[in-house]
Formats: sequence, structure tokens, C-alpha cells
Amino acid sequence: PFKFTKALGSARTLYISEYEDYADAWTYAVGQNVDTLDVYNLIPGRTYLWKTVYDDAGVMTVAESGVFKTTGTLRMLKIDNVFNVRDMGGWIGLGGKPLKYGKIVRGSRLNVNKSTTLMITQNGIDELRKVGMRSELDMRDASNSVNATHAFFGSDCPILNVNAAYNSRIATFANGPQSIQGINQLIAWLKEGKPVYLHCSVGADRTGTVAYLVGALCGMSEDALCKEFELTSFSGDKIENEASRGTYERLIRQRDYTGRLDPNDNNESYKFAKMVDKIKTYPGATLQQKVYYHLKTGVNGTKVSEAD
Repeated sequence: PFKFTKALGSARTLYISEYEDYADAWTYAVGQNVDTLDVYNLIPGRTYLWKTVYDDAGVMTVAESGVFKTTGTLRMLKIDNVFNVRDMGGWIGLGGKPLKYGKIVRGSRLNVNKSTTLMITQNGIDELRKVGMRSELDMRDASNSVNATHAFFGSDCPILNVNAAYNSRIATFANGPQSIQGINQLIAWLKEGKPVYLHCSVGADRTGTVAYLVGALCGMSEDALCKEFELTSFSGDKIENEASRGTYERLIRQRDYTGRLDPNDNNESYKFAKMVDKIKTYPGATLQQKVYYHLKTGVNGTKVSEAD
């Protein structure tokens, strides 16, 4: 939240940047006689410079300036009419180093299932591009996706629609090579410098499984991976039910952990636990090595190359 010293009689622009020359600045319009503004989606743990500039008789003049530092590590993102959106950056990976922010962002769908009608607003598109997203990995089933030719936030951004992705419902991974296809594409885009927006319908299970595997490959601990997966339940978001349009449901997994002891229990926590147990059957001394072995051996001939 910004509270300016005074409201100006003219409009002004707020600039926020990590650099003294204000390179790559985030800009916000501040209306006439407005003295407060809320800013979202900055990177945690960063020092930013800020200034407000207005036109004073044809001369661009700095009204106020300062420095602030953001706190925390978890970067939850506010994207208009898109839900459960968070950056995978900040978690500790290999060598005790944090994963970079702005490389992989996960969340819910950007368009109505089975339709090219957008759910994301133009402001949401602008914000998603501002945080750096330049490709879209859609893990929805073909019955829900629409085989788009480019990302829903830009014709200059590629998209991959992954059909029949495995998720925490399928502990055997026996019929899910398409998820590894998706991980291959995610890696390829990152190598090309195109940060990835990863989603399925609500950004929970199919998205969570890919995020779990990629996070483990980057060296995140099991504890951190489980927390990252479960953050969906604490997002507080409500999203339109994909099967019953016009009704909205809370994004929450059924957190009955005793279900792990009951093979007939069908709740989400039990399915997730089965997936984690399955991963642990692969060779390797660490979870990272076990996921690495799973991805390089692949499913039904689809695998991730050792070089990648």
C-alpha cells in the first residue's frame, strides 16, 4: 500500500524499479486528487526504488520518491479473474539456493472450458505479462481445452495443450506420458528464455503434480513440496465449477489425512499420498534423484533427456 504525502490536482505516474535508472520499471497511473494506491505482485525480499512524476507546465517533475523492501518469500499473485495463482520461486532448492522468481507461475485456467471465451481480463493479461510470462502450458484434458494456437495472454506467446495428463489420482503413471511431454516443453521454453504459466482447470491436481516433479527435480525438500502442493487449499479463492457453469466452489482439497490408511478412500490427500509413495519406489538416495530417475526412464516411451 502507498500513501502519498498529498493528493495532486493533476494526474501522475508511479514508477517502481530495482534499478536507479528505473530500467524495467513497473508503472501505475495515479488519478487526480488520489493519495493512496495498492500495488500487487512485486517480488518478495527485494529492495525497490519508487517515484511519482507529473506534468508541471510541460516539464516532467518528480513529486515524491523513496525506497522500500518487500518481505516474505511466498509470491502469491493477483491476476484479475484468474485464481490460485502463485510463483514457484523462493523455495529452497539444490545447494541451499532459492528457485528463481518469475520462471514458473502456476494457477487456474485463463479461458472457459471448451470455449475460446476468456476468463482473464485485459488487466489480468497485462499483469501476467508484467510478471514475465511468455508461454502457456495447459494441462487440461482435450475435452476441456480448445487446442489454442497461442497463449491466451498473447499471440506472441506459444501454448501447449497436454491431453490426458496424469495427476495425483493416478499413482501408477501407467497411462500418463503426456505429463512428461509437458515437462519437456516447459524445460524447452525455459531454455529459450520464455517463462511458463502452468495451469489445468483450477490449478490444483494436474498442475500440482507437474509442479511437484519439477520442484523435486530442482532439489526442493519433500516437506516444502507438500506445503507448496497444499497451498491451493489455503488460497481462499472460489472458482466456477467446470462441470456446472454458474456455480462456484472453494478451492480446497479434502484434508482427511487418515485416508492414507484406507485404500478405498478417494479423497485428494490420499491420492496425493499415493503419488508421493509411488515416486519413492524409484531408485535414488534422495527425492530429487528418484524423480530424476522417473523422468529419465519415462512413461510409455516418453521421457526427459539426461542433458535437460
